[in-house]
Amino acid sequence: MMQPAFLLSCLLFLVLVSNLSTSRAASSSLVRSIQLDVEPYTLSEWTQNQTQTADYYLDMIDKLKQLKSPIPLRFAIPRWFDGISHTRNGVTKKLSEFVQDRGNLMIMDYVNSGTRAVRDASTEIQYALKSGTRVVVGIETMELPSEPTATYFGKSFQELENDLNFIENTFNGNASYEGVAVHDYKWYKNFTQNFTQPFSSVKRDLYVWDSDVILKESARQEFLLTCPSLRES
Repeated sequence: MMQPAFLLSCLLFLVLVSNLSTSRAASSSLVRSIQLDVEPYTLSEWTQNQTQTADYYLDMIDKLKQLKSPIPLRFAIPRWFDGISHTRNGVTKKLSEFVQDRGNLMIMDYVNSGTRAVRDASTEIQYALKSGTRVVVGIETMELPSEPTATYFGKSFQELENDLNFIENTFNGNASYEGVAVHDYKWYKNFTQNFTQPFSSVKRDLYVWDSDVILKESARQEFLLTCPSLRES
């Protein structure tokens, strides 16, 4: 039977997707997809019974897809999901592949090296060709004192730009590669505020990790104040 904590998280996200699908903001051209960052590995159940908890996670994704959201869904997974062998209904494959069979991915490829980021994302990029899905490679800029090698915090803007270009140049032209995401906007601004040279040509889409920006008008307006190019006329 599904554990209460995980069941609650499933229900909350079911409600969230339902609300997003019908909200005025989500139906506008500003929102291209809904990304769900659900992290079953942060639950105590993951340590107690990883296989069962992973199945609950996949069940949740299946239920979300049954909602038939008019906005495409994308699922955020950690870079190490491809290192977990999982058996479900008699089929054994990488946990990342089970997720990819269900939709597009954003890999939380949280390292501070372009070479490592490419290496870690290559498995998902290749499998996406088979599953007919697409992959966004995500990198981190937030300060993480306990995991300094999982973020570009402390590095220069040019180092970040060089690695974004390296990732883009490596995967560009691959039908399953969709682009790079930077987590998150507030910390990314710290890199760019004193940078006067032109940005590179790497495609930059804005990812909003806080659902309140979509669901709450006050939060949305506050966010738009920091993004003049996104303000509605």
